Amino acid sequence: DPARASSAAPSEAGDQASPHRPDTLEGRGADGADGAAWADAVAAVLELLIGLVADAPGEALRAHAVALLHSLVEEHAARLVAAPQVRRAVTLSLVGALLRVPALDDPVALAGALSLFRALFANLGAHLRGHTEVAVAHLYLAPLEDKAAPDALREVALEGLCDLCALPSFLADLYVNFDCALHAPNLFERTAKLLCKSSFPVSGVLTPAHLLSF
Repeated sequence: DPARASSAAPSEAGDQASPHRPDTLEGRGADGADGAAWADAVAAVLELLIGLVADAPGEALRAHAVALLHSLVEEHAARLVAAPQVRRAVTLSLVGALLRVPALDDPVALAGALSLFRALFANLGAHLRGHTEVAVAHLYLAPLEDKAAPDALREVALEGLCDLCALPSFLADLYVNFDCALHAPNLFERTAKLLCKSSFPVSGVLTPAHLLSF
């Protein structure tokens, strides 16, 4: 029926003209009249998950929150930083929550935090310029330099630092943005010295930690 076909044409054209699905991160959060409201909703969900990273009532709930955040960062990094309020949640709020994890003295919680920061640096390194210094110093170097820290915590921190150093741009980023800056700490030098010191057994007994550092 030509009349039925002509009446259906605008609807079909409208469906084809909309490249975004409204129920996904690439939908309302990308454009549209309700884009700001959608971004606020995404930011609120992120803040809820971030709050569980350091303050979860149980380890299982914390692990689930970390896993969800890790997946979001890995799969939707570009979209997460498109809206200012979502970008603030992913960088400022999330890094702030991660910095509180070492105080828990929980190796499992620290391992999750280090894995999540590695994903942040690998996918959103350009947006972490103001947070890399404090995150590396507090999450990785401080537990290793603290002689009173539990051995399990130190081993997790060392494994996390080695994983972070394995990223092609990490050490170069430290050197260029910190060691080469007049008013910034020498993070590359501090990291290299710590790894060298950790690679030689003082007591003569070779441990997995020494092999990791080497």
